[in-house]
Amino acid sequence: MKKVILTAMLWGGSLMAAPCTTTTLDVYTTTLFSCTLDQFTFKDFLFAVPAFSGVTPLTASAITVTPTITTTVNGDLLGLQFSSTGFSIGAGQSVTYDIRYNVDPQPDIIIEADDQLNTNTPVAPGFAIVLTKLCVGGQWLGITPSCDVAGGVHTLTVFHMGSSTGNQLTDSVTFAAVNRVGYDNYIHLDGGAAGGGGSSAIGGFSNVTVTVPEPSAIAMFLTGAAFLALRRLGAKVR
Repeated sequence: MKKVILTAMLWGGSLMAAPCTTTTLDVYTTTLFSCTLDQFTFKDFLFAVPAFSGVTPLTASAITVTPTITTTVNGDLLGLQFSSTGFSIGAGQSVTYDIRYNVDPQPDIIIEADDQLNTNTPVAPGFAIVLTKLCVGGQWLGITPSCDVAGGVHTLTVFHMGSSTGNQLTDSVTFAAVNRVGYDNYIHLDGGAAGGGGSSAIGGFSNVTVTVPEPSAIAMFLTGAAFLALRRLGAKVR
């Protein structure tokens, strides 16, 4: 019996994903790769270059993924930042990158998704846009992405239009609590027409998943706290 139990423990441990670490995107896009942030599983990473002109596109190995966890009074912020010195093009050049992945929570629930653009200030007529399609309550499936929840698609948009005004470097959307969410990011850099003096450069961007404790977990905590309080009270009475 002991051998059976030990085997089951080892088998279960082998299925657990390792914590997300700072490394290049090609590691994240390895077949069957997954990792965890605060017990959430980040998986199904995909990288593609849907379109480009006048420039040699970056490969996944040139993009760095940096995971972050920030704890606040309102919940935990689980972030993945995608950065590269190669997110930079000149006039007459354009490129679009696609970075996609899914998030599966464990004990918590997801109530919000945020985008943050780290810009190196494009020069008009050059500009930079990150459009994030969210599959709220579900996940992106297939090479041509399809959200597996009807009506679950939401969008976030951050951009810098190459001027000192009219830019949007953060965006967020809140929704009723869900237990899954998928991110499909389209990073479009455009340097404007050749000879126009424009350029487009960003340091990178971040997706932030906002979570709160699951109601059942809160109820269990409160029940446990009440039980301990009663035990202490009983001990004092005796």
